[in-house]
Amino acid sequence: MKSSTKYFALLLFLLSLSSFLWWHKTDSRPSSMDETRHMKLALDYRAWLVDDVPLTNAWSHVYPPVFHLAMIPALSLGVPSEMKAASINLLSLIILLAGCLLLGRQQAGEPLRMLAGRKAGRPDLESVAAAFLCAGYCYVLWAGRRALIDFSLMAWVTLTLALLARTEGFSSRRQSLVWGAAAGVGLLMKPPFAFFLLGPVVWALVGRAAPGKKQNFLRAMALCAGLCVPWYFWQGAYFFDRASHLAHEITGQGTDPRTLAGWLYYIQLLPMQLGPASLVFTGLGAAFCLWARPWKENAPLVFWIGSGYLVLTLLINKDPRHTLPLLPALALLAARGWGSVIAAPWGAYLVSAAAALLFVFNHATYDRPEVENWKHGAILNLLAGQHDTSQPFLTASVLSHHPRFFARTLKWSAIQRGIEFETVSPGDADASFAEFVITRPGDQGSETAHLNTQWQSLQPGSRVFKDLFTERARHRLPDGSEAIVYRREPHPRFQVRPLNRAEVERRVALAAGRRITGPVKVSAEAAPAELAEGRLRRLRIACGPCEVDGVRVQRMDVIVEKPWINLYRLWDEDRLGLLAFESIQPVLEIKAEDAAARLSKVKGLSRIDVQFSGRRARVRARYREIPAGAVVRLTLDPSAPYPSLRATLRTITLGGVPLPGWLLGKTHRQVLPLYPIPSFPGRIQVNSVQLNDGVLKIN
Repeated sequence: MKSSTKYFALLLFLLSLSSFLWWHKTDSRPSSMDETRHMKLALDYRAWLVDDVPLTNAWSHVYPPVFHLAMIPALSLGVPSEMKAASINLLSLIILLAGCLLLGRQQAGEPLRMLAGRKAGRPDLESVAAAFLCAGYCYVLWAGRRALIDFSLMAWVTLTLALLARTEGFSSRRQSLVWGAAAGVGLLMKPPFAFFLLGPVVWALVGRAAPGKKQNFLRAMALCAGLCVPWYFWQGAYFFDRASHLAHEITGQGTDPRTLAGWLYYIQLLPMQLGPASLVFTGLGAAFCLWARPWKENAPLVFWIGSGYLVLTLLINKDPRHTLPLLPALALLAARGWGSVIAAPWGAYLVSAAAALLFVFNHATYDRPEVENWKHGAILNLLAGQHDTSQPFLTASVLSHHPRFFARTLKWSAIQRGIEFETVSPGDADASFAEFVITRPGDQGSETAHLNTQWQSLQPGSRVFKDLFTERARHRLPDGSEAIVYRREPHPRFQVRPLNRAEVERRVALAAGRRITGPVKVSAEAAPAELAEGRLRRLRIACGPCEVDGVRVQRMDVIVEKPWINLYRLWDEDRLGLLAFESIQPVLEIKAEDAAARLSKVKGLSRIDVQFSGRRARVRARYREIPAGAVVRLTLDPSAPYPSLRATLRTITLGGVPLPGWLLGKTHRQVLPLYPIPSFPGRIQVNSVQLNDGVLKIN
């Protein structure tokens, strides 16, 4: 690599580093929705790996782990911040540069040595210009400053396609295996990685014949699958269900692939993604390249763009970030096109200088840092200062859907301030555990109707809410809206009559009757002073035989220690209104024939036989007249501090063929945590689980 090329590459890195540091030091806005999702998941992975904390983050089923694991070292340095998390994008910039250099050398026919090795001349300078141009695109600058997967994915796609070019149509076994390993890592970054490889891989396969080509491709794919398939297999139904939902999620108007607007969607985004000046420079350069350069040289880049655009367009869910991995291909076409037009020896220097100027121009005009106070600190300090210390968690229900004022963004701000804070749903009339409620009245975009429904479920106009929650603060936010903080009073005085133990027992029995069919026995223990606040020392609900949520049970006996009840819910609505509790001790007995009766309501199941014996539940049935069966083992894991009750699918039988349950991946093992969690802040006291003589006993 010539000295001038090295200087341009160094200039690219220094400009990017300066832009990154300046932006993060100047911008005062809190981290946004998706960034906080990825950073929180990275911290959860760290807690799982280092402290053996159960990984319960639902997004771990959706996002493969490589990107989040890579963020852990930076996030572990002092106080976590988005600047530290996003610093991984500086490494990705180096990967992007390496990918551009390798692609340039391969397609120019240069010897493929180490990047700092033999002089490659003009192709290297054009490649650096392409990297400069791509890194300076407006939306690439935007993504590079944030803790998002898309910048790193863009860089890794570029490097992987460069490694694909080095296989020379899979004629080299060694290079094919290197490419297979890179592809496996890419699929462990984000599933859409595959979309950008489809076209180039097909082009490589249909190219000139080479000895061992098919075998090398299969070896590479086997290595790729060996790296990534275990994760996708283990996540199984969780991943595919959520991925299918995300693929069909409507994110805006004009995204439906069945319309012309859907097919033009990403083309219309190019002025915003590239910036007007860069768009003109890139468009002209790409046109020159397609006109002046041989098709064989341009084909991999065209197939790269074509396959990615085609598959992403077929999805209803569309976002400007999704097509970031296509932009390096556009930049490479542009740099080569301008290099072909300006054939003088100094032409490559002129193209590189133009790319550098465009970088500086876009940096100065797009995604400017802003100084805004979204009141996270004031709100979190208020919550921490007024927290009811008798409760195990500081919880709040955040009814707002703004990128800067959202449940996850407040949670991340609390992590940065060292405040133990959890966000929970508002709950319902039977149970609502939020200590604080934070609202932002007004337009909430696509979530307006949902958030209004949640707010109305709290009955803000009735004494159910007004006499229990008091307004503690109002904060004007930078968008002109207002955040209102309500606090649940730790010592309310419920004005209900008659208020005595017998009346509480009668009303709890009425509330339980909504879910229990059959005679219900209720007993309560409470001191008069505590009862006025809705606090009981103990509440016992028993029945048997009876039906609970449609399941016949021989015996049910539930003891709730230190329940706190919203008596207005109990008196006005015949709902339990549970606000907090210390522990629940359930006793449950279910006969096998009663379990079979419940399963008979499942559509398609018939001739059901259930057996309970040897700590196993065995089910035989016909599903749409096909013989089917399953064996489930229940185990109690009392190990502190995270005891749990586990149901493990040991075997499944379909058409008379027995198969191991682990073929269903993670779904074959269901775990019920018995320790307190924010959404259920009390212990579940289970001492034993028995399945003997056709009866399931939990006590």
